[in-house]
Amino acid sequence: MPRLVGLGVVLVLPTLSIHCNASENDDVNSSLAGETGTGDAFARRRLALEGHVGFGTPVGALGFVAEYSILPFLGVGAGVGIGSGPDGGNHFHGALVTRVRPLRGRTNALVIGAAYSFGGYKRFELFIPNDQPSNYFSAQGDWAQWAQADIGWEHRWEGCARLTGGTDMNCRSPVDGLLLRLSLGAAYLLNPNALACYGAAAEACSRAPNAIFTFDIAIGYAL
Repeated sequence: MPRLVGLGVVLVLPTLSIHCNASENDDVNSSLAGETGTGDAFARRRLALEGHVGFGTPVGALGFVAEYSILPFLGVGAGVGIGSGPDGGNHFHGALVTRVRPLRGRTNALVIGAAYSFGGYKRFELFIPNDQPSNYFSAQGDWAQWAQADIGWEHRWEGCARLTGGTDMNCRSPVDGLLLRLSLGAAYLLNPNALACYGAAAEACSRAPNAIFTFDIAIGYAL
Protein backbone atom coordinates (compact mmCIF):
# COMPACT_ATOMS: atom_id res chain seq x y z
CA MET A 1 0.00 0.00 0.00
CA PRO A 2 2.76 2.57 0.80
CA ARG A 3 4.35 1.72 -2.52
CA LEU A 4 1.09 2.59 -4.33
CA VAL A 5 0.84 5.93 -2.53
CA GLY A 6 4.43 6.76 -3.40
CA LEU A 7 3.82 5.88 -7.04
CA GLY A 8 0.76 8.14 -7.10
CA VAL A 9 2.74 11.05 -5.69
CA VAL A 10 5.45 10.55 -8.31
CA LEU A 11 2.85 10.60 -11.10
CA VAL A 12 0.96 13.65 -9.78
CA LEU A 13 3.95 15.93 -9.06
CA PRO A 14 5.11 16.27 -12.69
CA THR A 15 1.54 17.07 -13.72
CA LEU A 16 1.31 19.85 -11.11
CA SER A 17 4.70 21.19 -12.18
CA ILE A 18 3.66 21.33 -15.82
CA HIS A 19 0.40 23.10 -14.89
CA CYS A 20 2.21 25.66 -12.73
CA ASN A 21 4.77 26.39 -15.46
CA ALA A 22 1.98 26.89 -18.00
CA SER A 23 0.21 29.30 -15.65
CA GLU A 24 3.43 31.24 -15.13
CA ASN A 25 3.99 31.49 -18.88
CA ASP A 26 0.43 32.73 -19.36
CA ASP A 27 1.02 35.40 -16.70
CA VAL A 28 4.23 36.53 -18.39
CA ASN A 29 2.55 36.72 -21.80
CA SER A 30 -0.35 38.67 -20.32
CA SER A 31 2.06 41.03 -18.65
CA LEU A 32 3.92 41.65 -21.91
CA ALA A 33 0.67 42.28 -23.76
CA GLY A 34 -0.43 44.70 -21.07
CA GLU A 35 2.87 46.63 -21.21
CA THR A 36 2.95 47.01 -24.97
CA GLY A 37 -0.78 47.50 -25.44
CA THR A 38 -3.22 45.86 -27.82
CA GLY A 39 -5.69 47.13 -30.37
CA ASP A 40 -5.13 49.41 -33.34
CA ALA A 41 -2.38 51.95 -33.92
CA PHE A 42 -4.63 54.81 -32.82
CA ALA A 43 -5.29 53.22 -29.42
CA ARG A 44 -1.65 52.35 -28.73
CA ARG A 45 -0.11 55.69 -29.74
CA ARG A 46 -2.10 58.61 -28.34
CA LEU A 47 0.25 61.59 -28.86
CA ALA A 48 0.85 62.76 -32.45
CA LEU A 49 3.42 65.38 -33.48
CA GLU A 50 2.67 66.63 -37.00
CA GLY A 51 4.11 68.92 -39.63
CA HIS A 52 1.50 70.54 -41.89
CA VAL A 53 1.72 72.02 -45.37
CA GLY A 54 -1.09 73.10 -47.65
CA PHE A 55 -3.56 75.83 -48.50
CA GLY A 56 -5.81 77.32 -45.82
CA THR A 57 -4.77 74.83 -43.13
CA PRO A 58 -5.51 75.84 -39.52
CA VAL A 59 -1.79 76.62 -39.05
CA GLY A 60 -1.26 78.42 -42.36
CA ALA A 61 0.85 77.33 -45.29
CA LEU A 62 3.48 75.66 -43.10
CA GLY A 63 3.08 74.72 -39.45
CA PHE A 64 3.16 72.28 -36.55
CA VAL A 65 0.35 70.62 -34.55
CA ALA A 66 0.48 68.47 -31.41
CA GLU A 67 -2.59 66.27 -30.89
CA TYR A 68 -3.47 64.00 -27.98
CA SER A 69 -6.22 61.38 -28.25
CA ILE A 70 -8.18 61.38 -25.00
CA LEU A 71 -10.05 58.43 -26.52
CA PRO A 72 -8.87 56.25 -29.42
CA PHE A 73 -11.42 57.94 -31.70
CA LEU A 74 -11.25 61.51 -30.28
CA GLY A 75 -8.23 63.82 -30.25
CA VAL A 76 -7.64 67.46 -29.28
CA GLY A 77 -4.64 69.63 -30.00
CA ALA A 78 -3.07 72.99 -30.76
CA GLY A 79 -0.64 74.32 -33.32
CA VAL A 80 1.26 77.27 -34.75
CA GLY A 81 2.58 78.17 -38.18
CA ILE A 82 3.16 80.81 -40.82
CA GLY A 83 1.11 81.73 -43.85
CA SER A 84 -0.58 84.55 -45.70
CA GLY A 85 -0.79 88.00 -44.15
CA PRO A 86 -0.82 91.72 -44.93
CA ASP A 87 2.13 93.21 -46.76
CA GLY A 88 4.61 94.00 -44.01
CA GLY A 89 2.15 92.73 -41.39
CA ASN A 90 1.42 89.63 -39.31
CA HIS A 91 2.03 86.22 -40.88
CA PHE A 92 1.68 84.17 -37.69
CA HIS A 93 -1.11 81.57 -37.50
CA GLY A 94 -2.41 79.68 -34.47
CA ALA A 95 -5.13 77.08 -34.01
CA LEU A 96 -7.06 74.87 -31.61
CA VAL A 97 -8.13 71.61 -33.24
CA THR A 98 -10.23 68.54 -32.55
CA ARG A 99 -10.46 65.37 -34.61
CA VAL A 100 -12.90 62.47 -34.62
CA ARG A 101 -12.12 59.10 -36.20
CA PRO A 102 -15.56 57.44 -36.45
CA LEU A 103 -14.37 54.68 -38.80
CA ARG A 104 -10.97 53.12 -38.31
CA GLY A 105 -9.14 49.88 -38.89
CA ARG A 106 -5.83 48.71 -37.54
CA THR A 107 -3.79 51.35 -39.39
CA ASN A 108 -6.27 53.47 -41.41
CA ALA A 109 -9.01 55.86 -40.35
CA LEU A 110 -11.59 58.27 -41.67
CA VAL A 111 -10.89 61.59 -39.96
CA ILE A 112 -13.31 64.49 -39.43
CA GLY A 113 -11.68 67.64 -38.09
CA ALA A 114 -12.80 71.00 -36.72
CA ALA A 115 -10.69 73.99 -35.73
CA TYR A 116 -10.71 77.57 -34.54
CA SER A 117 -7.82 79.41 -36.13
CA PHE A 118 -6.51 82.96 -36.13
CA GLY A 119 -3.72 85.00 -37.66
CA GLY A 120 -2.75 87.13 -40.61
CA TYR A 121 -4.64 86.84 -43.89
CA LYS A 122 -4.46 88.23 -47.41
CA ARG A 123 -7.05 87.22 -49.97
CA PHE A 124 -5.42 85.45 -52.90
CA GLU A 125 -6.14 86.99 -56.32
CA LEU A 126 -4.72 85.29 -59.35
CA PHE A 127 -5.60 88.15 -61.69
CA ILE A 128 -5.83 91.85 -60.82
CA PRO A 129 -7.83 94.03 -63.25
CA ASN A 130 -5.72 96.47 -65.23
CA ASP A 131 -7.91 99.40 -64.22
CA GLN A 132 -6.85 99.15 -60.56
CA PRO A 133 -4.64 101.95 -59.21
CA SER A 134 -0.97 101.20 -58.62
CA ASN A 135 -1.45 101.21 -54.84
CA TYR A 136 -4.36 98.74 -54.95
CA PHE A 137 -4.27 95.85 -52.49
CA SER A 138 -6.70 92.99 -51.92
CA ALA A 139 -8.60 92.32 -48.70
CA GLN A 140 -6.21 91.60 -45.83
CA GLY A 141 -5.87 91.83 -42.07
CA ASP A 142 -3.51 91.09 -39.19
CA TRP A 143 -5.92 89.03 -37.09
CA ALA A 144 -8.51 87.14 -39.10
CA GLN A 145 -10.48 84.49 -37.20
CA TRP A 146 -11.78 81.32 -38.81
CA ALA A 147 -14.06 78.37 -38.10
CA GLN A 148 -12.80 75.38 -40.06
CA ALA A 149 -13.91 71.84 -40.87
CA ASP A 150 -12.38 69.11 -43.01
CA ILE A 151 -12.57 65.42 -43.79
CA GLY A 152 -9.75 63.12 -44.76
CA TRP A 153 -7.91 59.81 -44.57
CA GLU A 154 -5.12 58.92 -42.17
CA HIS A 155 -2.62 56.07 -42.23
CA ARG A 156 -0.26 55.04 -39.42
CA TRP A 157 2.57 52.62 -40.01
CA GLU A 158 2.99 49.85 -37.46
CA GLY A 159 5.84 47.65 -38.68
CA CYS A 160 6.48 45.08 -35.92
CA ALA A 161 3.17 45.70 -34.18
CA ARG A 162 1.29 44.49 -37.26
CA LEU A 163 3.28 41.23 -37.34
CA THR A 164 3.44 40.43 -33.62
CA GLY A 165 0.21 41.97 -32.33
CA GLY A 166 2.20 44.37 -30.17
CA THR A 167 3.51 41.66 -27.80
CA ASP A 168 7.12 41.33 -29.00
CA MET A 169 9.07 43.97 -27.11
CA ASN A 170 12.32 43.04 -28.89
CA CYS A 171 10.95 43.77 -32.35
CA ARG A 172 11.79 47.21 -33.76
CA SER A 173 10.99 48.84 -37.09
CA PRO A 174 12.08 52.29 -38.35
CA VAL A 175 8.57 53.02 -39.65
CA ASP A 176 6.73 52.37 -36.37
CA GLY A 177 4.69 55.45 -35.49
CA LEU A 178 4.95 57.33 -38.78
CA LEU A 179 1.67 58.90 -39.94
CA LEU A 180 0.24 60.54 -43.06
CA ARG A 181 -3.05 62.43 -43.35
CA LEU A 182 -4.69 64.06 -46.39
CA SER A 183 -7.68 66.36 -45.83
CA LEU A 184 -10.04 68.59 -47.79
CA GLY A 185 -12.30 71.14 -46.17
CA ALA A 186 -13.49 74.71 -45.85
CA ALA A 187 -12.89 77.71 -43.62
CA TYR A 188 -15.37 80.48 -42.79
CA LEU A 189 -14.22 83.97 -41.83
CA LEU A 190 -15.74 84.99 -38.48
CA ASN A 191 -14.72 88.67 -38.48
CA PRO A 192 -14.85 90.04 -42.05
CA ASN A 193 -14.86 93.61 -40.72
CA ALA A 194 -11.25 93.11 -39.62
CA LEU A 195 -10.15 93.07 -43.28
CA ALA A 196 -9.23 96.14 -45.28
CA CYS A 197 -8.68 96.71 -48.99
CA TYR A 198 -7.94 99.66 -51.25
CA GLY A 199 -8.68 100.64 -54.82
CA ALA A 200 -11.65 100.69 -57.14
CA ALA A 201 -12.89 97.43 -55.65
CA ALA A 202 -12.68 98.67 -52.06
CA GLU A 203 -16.44 99.07 -51.74
CA ALA A 204 -16.80 95.40 -52.61
CA CYS A 205 -14.35 94.32 -49.89
CA SER A 206 -17.04 93.56 -47.31
CA ARG A 207 -19.15 91.72 -49.89
CA ALA A 208 -16.43 89.35 -50.99
CA PRO A 209 -16.91 85.63 -50.15
CA ASN A 210 -15.97 84.84 -46.57
CA ALA A 211 -15.39 81.12 -47.15
CA ILE A 212 -12.37 79.41 -48.70
CA PHE A 213 -11.55 75.82 -49.59
CA THR A 214 -8.67 74.15 -47.75
CA PHE A 215 -6.20 71.38 -48.50
CA ASP A 216 -3.98 69.92 -45.79
CA ILE A 217 -1.11 67.41 -45.84
CA ALA A 218 0.10 66.23 -42.43
CA ILE A 219 3.23 64.13 -41.91
CA GLY A 220 4.33 63.20 -38.43
CA TYR A 221 5.05 60.70 -35.71
CA ALA A 222 2.78 59.12 -33.08
CA LEU A 223 4.14 58.22 -29.64
